[in-house]
Amino acid sequence: MKKRLAILLAAIVVAGGTFFVAGRVDRRPPTLDKPVEVVKTVPVKVKKSVPAPKPQSNLRIKGLGIWIYDLGKAEGGDPNRIAQKAKAHGIDYLIVNSHRGGKWFNHNPRGQVEKLIDVCRKAGIRIYLYQRCFGKNAKAEAEAAQEGLGMSDGYVLDMEVEFQSERGRLAAEKTLRQLHAWRDKSCPKKVIAVSTFAFRNLHAPMPWQAFDRYADVLMPQCYWVSFGTTVEAAIGRTVKEWNKSPCQIVLTAQAYGHRRGLKYVAPSELKKFIKLVGPSKSLNVFRWELMDEEHWQVLRKGG
Repeated sequence: MKKRLAILLAAIVVAGGTFFVAGRVDRRPPTLDKPVEVVKTVPVKVKKSVPAPKPQSNLRIKGLGIWIYDLGKAEGGDPNRIAQKAKAHGIDYLIVNSHRGGKWFNHNPRGQVEKLIDVCRKAGIRIYLYQRCFGKNAKAEAEAAQEGLGMSDGYVLDMEVEFQSERGRLAAEKTLRQLHAWRDKSCPKKVIAVSTFAFRNLHAPMPWQAFDRYADVLMPQCYWVSFGTTVEAAIGRTVKEWNKSPCQIVLTAQAYGHRRGLKYVAPSELKKFIKLVGPSKSLNVFRWELMDEEHWQVLRKGG
């Protein structure tokens, strides 16, 4: 009787797909003579989002550039001297401050900026204007960017800590979407760029998807001295964290002379930065008014 019961129990266990071996449970599936029945699942309807415009992958920024925040402190604001010095040191383009928070930047009068654009274009130097954005008035910042883009070869939106909040992310999306749509209708061959933090993973709340979606060029601020790290480490981490972006990545180096409140950047470090990025890649330096003559010599020699 006990033998029959044991056989019956073993049959039930095998049929259920569980084997008892030496006091332990082995849940290997039994061999079946017929295919396993597949349970059909009910498809869930997902609301499709409106497809975003693809980045203008053919629009690029080439060469070596330098930022100017305050024209009055760059060769006294003289457009001819600025163009001559840029040309003599192998500068291919300038990024000049034109707007701040949706309004014209009062340190750089529009007439002065227009004259600089005219002089530099004649000298073969491209001019990109830029705006420090804050996200408080997305429409005004977009309209200011449209104004600047219409005047120049391209426009850079400087978007930083203010855009890590939900409100900031929405503002960035609105500003970039409006500028992108206007550009495509009015001046489709001009570049839209965004300047922002170097390390994406460290600033996860930033509107990275909006940047990737609407910008042609992204400019990580690769400020190794401010980070307290080496040139190699800063470039390596930045490149790694940005390598999946569909945009052109143009690194921004820092170059500060002996100025109060600023960490000095050794010219040898700037030279190393330029060499590591490579002559075939575009890069730019922040900024004109803060550099010593030794930094200029590095640029003249191309690193």
